[in-house]
Amino acid sequence: MGLFNRKREVGSNFDEKKADEIFDSIGETNEKKVSDNIKKDINVTKDISSLLKQAKGSDDKTAITLYEKVLAIAPDNFEAYDGLSKIYQKTNNPDKEREMLKKAVMKLSGSKKETFLKRLKEIS
Repeated sequence: MGLFNRKREVGSNFDEKKADEIFDSIGETNEKKVSDNIKKDINVTKDISSLLKQAKGSDDKTAITLYEKVLAIAPDNFEAYDGLSKIYQKTNNPDKEREMLKKAVMKLSGSKKETFLKRLKEIS
């Protein structure tokens, strides 16, 4: 049984065979869309992982660009915010570091948000 199969009810003014064909067609279309969306999500995840890996092995300027690309795709990515804030800390750019930490606090939740709140308080 597919994701969208369920008990089919046919009214008196419908041909049961035609109704089955329509339901099957809709189910196949929806299953394909779900499958395509899952594949797309997997590819995006691979892209993000690749960008993060490249950023970790790059010079600061390149890493900043790569982390920003990650945030454009996934605005709640902890690793990208962490990487950017650490680069700004290392390069003695407290204004940029503070700005990045504030963005992270706005986008994240839970313990990840708390991590950045703590760092933000330390530099304020």
